[in-house]
Amino acid sequence: MIQRIQSVYLFLAVVVLGLLFFFPLANFSNNQDIIIFSIKGFSRFSPLEQTPTWPLLVVNALSIVLTTVTIFLFKNRPLQIRLTRFALMLNLGFIALTYFVYGDHLAKQIKMPVNYEFGSFLPVIALVFHVLAIYAINKDERLIKSIDRIR
Repeated sequence: MIQRIQSVYLFLAVVVLGLLFFFPLANFSNNQDIIIFSIKGFSRFSPLEQTPTWPLLVVNALSIVLTTVTIFLFKNRPLQIRLTRFALMLNLGFIALTYFVYGDHLAKQIKMPVNYEFGSFLPVIALVFHVLAIYAINKDERLIKSIDRIR
């Protein structure tokens, strides 16, 4: 299971998505205030403190669970491909929420520029790992079909 390269890619995607719980996604700052934005919410005593960030939390948790389940479906490659693609779509949704809904929209709302932190680039790295996993699963599927043709 873990000896297959797609399992390694999927495991790395899970690790990268898990790191989102520890790194801030962005901060909004001007000369007086700094508001830190993470997957768990906004910093205390900010005008955005009541803005819900649970959609980010749910999408990230679903992506982690789905990718983890996909690792163990190594015997069912077509299902593994479909679930990895779905996890990739969830990851794209997370990126869209982070950059467009929470980043740009809220920056305009509170009139403070947004500065993206290391955490905002982690979903892009996970996206690359998902794409590499899909490529490796497809390669594995082609290899199995070619072996079946030889028999």
